[in-house]
Amino acid sequence: MRINIERSPEMVKLVYFLEKYKIAGPNRKAYPPSEFGNLTWNEVHEKFYSKLGDGRPFKTFMGSANGLRAPNREGNIKSFIDDGVALLPKYKEILRDWAKLPREMQWADLRKYYSGE
Repeated sequence: MRINIERSPEMVKLVYFLEKYKIAGPNRKAYPPSEFGNLTWNEVHEKFYSKLGDGRPFKTFMGSANGLRAPNREGNIKSFIDDGVALLPKYKEILRDWAKLPREMQWADLRKYYSGE
């Protein structure tokens, strides 16, 4: 039996931040935002897993984060970011005010859930 764990507002904010501020690299490869230095995507998620995992196995946590992203008709989320919403529409309310905060304030809020600096 599969148990569905609702994604927390903090997880929604994290995924928005990662998507909004990811770094575009060569060959259309994306890297985590500069706040994470040289960490890989898996390492970034590991840093948040202990506080935002909500009892999910790590692989499920990663999949839950990826499942928040809302593809447009072309299969990407660029138009949603351009509109200020990078995630599925049902999470818009969580991001309504938070997404308007400056990047530094968003990061300060997320640091509470970041383990192992």
